Amino acid sequence: MQGFQLKFRALCDSGADKNILPLNLLPPAVHRLIKPVNMTFNGCGSMKSVGTIYGRLSHAATSHKFDNVTFYVVKSSFPPIIGREFLTSHPDLAQNSFALEGPRLKLTLTNGQQLALPWATSGRQAQSLLKTTSTAQLIKDLATNHHVTVDTTLFKGADLDKLVNLLWEYRDIFNKDGDPIGQFRDMVRIPTIAGLTKSQRERPIPKHQHAEVKAQIDSMAKDGIIEPCPDGKGFHSPLVIVKKKTGGLRICSDFKSSLNQCLDETTDIWPLPQMDHLFANIEHGHRIFTSLDVSKAYWNLLIDPRDRHKTNFTFDNKCWMYVRLPFGLKFSGDAFCRSISSMLDSV
Repeated sequence: MQGFQLKFRALCDSGADKNILPLNLLPPAVHRLIKPVNMTFNGCGSMKSVGTIYGRLSHAATSHKFDNVTFYVVKSSFPPIIGREFLTSHPDLAQNSFALEGPRLKLTLTNGQQLALPWATSGRQAQSLLKTTSTAQLIKDLATNHHVTVDTTLFKGADLDKLVNLLWEYRDIFNKDGDPIGQFRDMVRIPTIAGLTKSQRERPIPKHQHAEVKAQIDSMAKDGIIEPCPDGKGFHSPLVIVKKKTGGLRICSDFKSSLNQCLDETTDIWPLPQMDHLFANIEHGHRIFTSLDVSKAYWNLLIDPRDRHKTNFTFDNKCWMYVRLPFGLKFSGDAFCRSISSMLDSV
């Protein structure tokens, strides 16, 4: 670390925005290297940063070294934390490559090598931190940093403590603005009848909507939802712009008379779960029920590269195709339900 070598064990926490290093781990000679920064963290109570320090992070098991890692130094007994800034942005790491496997977090380097790191929300150390933080502090952290609001009028006493501890332990699963889109394990195929293609002409988009539509198209390309299509190979579906209740615009593709007409009999079919079956599986005595909404639902599914051209559309003289499963395909719901069922099979 800028001429000094420090050895410490750090925890990974994708719920933390920054990398955190307690001041008491740094020898006095290193303090002069700290660059003052005015920032307060609200993870487990309020922690004020005294500044930042830059260093090289070394993975003990493989000796791989990560250069130019920024740590925020805090006056706290909190253990060193490797946060989302490192996990999602360091140039040595493949984009969106980290995955939780039991008590370990697996990272994939750009060269394909995998590293295993300890995970903050698993293990005794994270639990001991949880016990030293009040329920009120955790509620504040969930609301401030994770957009999770706890209704304290419905839960009281021990029930409230258990709920808040559970939400805080798994706080990294709640989507926040700027978080990368998730990704299911299996890719989706779009099987079509051999030799059959269908194309529908582009529909006009009102001039006053162009700026907002272009902004959304640019955002989708940046997030890896769509990519340029060099050749539609006879397929093309028009864009449909739908006005949301909030007043904004939703970009959709109309596959009704194009791609949906070409799907063959091997298209994925997976029935939606029936509500009466779900309620029948609930054991007697349970009082609290909840539902979860998957952020960017269908976009968590990647389309097999061999089939992406079939989803192409045109806007502003550019041809795009979906990288992730779009709404509007006849079997999108089936493919999504199959993936969800597969993930929950071991639960």
